[in-house]
Amino acid sequence: MVKPIPGEEQRRIIEEALPRLSRTQRAAFAAGCVERVLPIVEHHFGDARQCRAALELVWRFALGEAVDDSEIAASASECDALVDELREDGETGGAIRAIKATWYALESMRKAEAKPARDAAWEAQTAADFEESKEGDEFIQEEAEWQVRALRICEQEKPSRTMFDALPRDSRWMSALKSRG
Repeated sequence: MVKPIPGEEQRRIIEEALPRLSRTQRAAFAAGCVERVLPIVEHHFGDARQCRAALELVWRFALGEAVDDSEIAASASECDALVDELREDGETGGAIRAIKATWYALESMRKAEAKPARDAAWEAQTAADFEESKEGDEFIQEEAEWQVRALRICEQEKPSRTMFDALPRDSRWMSALKSRG
């Protein structure tokens, strides 16, 4: 029997649904996915202020506020620099994926198609396997399931910063991350 790919069914659902959402709904979805994985960046760097600033831009866009292209470009450049720093340090795992998810969320504001929001979700799913652990497939699956629930909210609600508050905040992978101190 072939082992299922973690999150595969959820990815199919997300990929089919995202094009039907407005750009602001897709940005809110991407922002929600990124918010979930920022603790990985904080765990690695001690803070995630560049990613949080990028996330703030995405939320502003999702809420219909004006966001200047130069702000988006500067924030994307900061994300690129963080990824470069991690790669220079030999990192390959979850922190890079979480930052890349942030970058794709920024791209969801710039591009009309659904691909950047989808890629933000994919990167966030794989970031959940932050140390490429034996539980990684379960962590990815858990994140994929959260994302489908978030997507269903995006399909029904106008974007708001509290739209995902009813969804579970903690996860097994977050508990594992916290236990690593």
